[in-house]
Amino acid sequence: LAGNWHMGYPQDFLAEAGGRAASAAAAVDSIKPLIDLAALSIAEQEAALVDDLLSVFLGQAGEYVVCQMVEGPKWQRLGLRVRGVNEPSLVEQVERLLPLCECVYTIKRFVETRSRIEHPMVVQALAAAMRKLQEEWWLLVVQLEHQQMQGQLSLAGLVYYCQAPAASMELLATIAGEASDTTSLTSAGLLNLLAAKQRALAGDRPGQLLVGQLLEAAAEPYFGILRQWMCRGLLDDPYHEFMIKEDRDVGRDSVTPDGQPAYWTSRYRFRGAVTSSGSSAAGEFDVPEFLASSKEAILVTGKYLNVIRLCGQPVPPCPQSTLDKLKYNAAAGPGSQTFLTG
Repeated sequence: LAGNWHMGYPQDFLAEAGGRAASAAAAVDSIKPLIDLAALSIAEQEAALVDDLLSVFLGQAGEYVVCQMVEGPKWQRLGLRVRGVNEPSLVEQVERLLPLCECVYTIKRFVETRSRIEHPMVVQALAAAMRKLQEEWWLLVVQLEHQQMQGQLSLAGLVYYCQAPAASMELLATIAGEASDTTSLTSAGLLNLLAAKQRALAGDRPGQLLVGQLLEAAAEPYFGILRQWMCRGLLDDPYHEFMIKEDRDVGRDSVTPDGQPAYWTSRYRFRGAVTSSGSSAAGEFDVPEFLASSKEAILVTGKYLNVIRLCGQPVPPCPQSTLDKLKYNAAAGPGSQTFLTG
């Protein structure tokens, strides 16, 4: 995983569990499992591990698959390890599933935290799209649980069934990690991140379609603001995430230092870009890359409609054909692919 998720996620997650990162990892070892696997046969140990992994696949805490803090040079993150298992073959099979378990935790955490109302609408929309994909994963887990109840699911079978969705889950977790940077990643920056991720997956058709699905969902609230601006001259931007900002201090009678009316030039302007440190980038604008070539036309169109409204005149209705075009289509090409394959 990349981004500030390495540093921010473990502290936050473990704090909610009731302790600091260092003490919480130690507290896990102090809690003994309900069943000592050493006293069971290998078949019974395998059944207990399958049951434990299915719980972890739903984002719940496991008894034998437990969290640990992984320390790096300048970061620490939440990792997973196997405890209480002495059979090497079982340990090997469980460890093959640990990266997938970490992805499950990361996606779950992103969905839970970024769905909150304090985050911009683009971020909330991305979290909602991830939640839908998360539900598809839960459906697979329910199917696996049914096989387990029938006594037909082994560790080897669990590894096999998880091969197909593993790549999609890893991709979602990577996006969740990169999208968690709230210091410098604006809504336009998040859309650019998803667009760049989709281009980078040029040789991975399922991955492209998956990121395109997320990009379309995340762009919808942004284009909702765009439609209001271009069709009515209204800037309805409660989270200040749109590429055009309003300076309410500039009124109808405001003038520039040289005596010229300031309303047209200064009331509505492009929002400045933000650097990785969170400061403004001089001479750069916070605009999604897929709107960069049209940004001047977007600004001027909304300004004209805004002035018409300001003069008390009715704003011409926006044709339906225009409204239909004010949507983002991130399709990488023809065809469709389900999230879970195989």
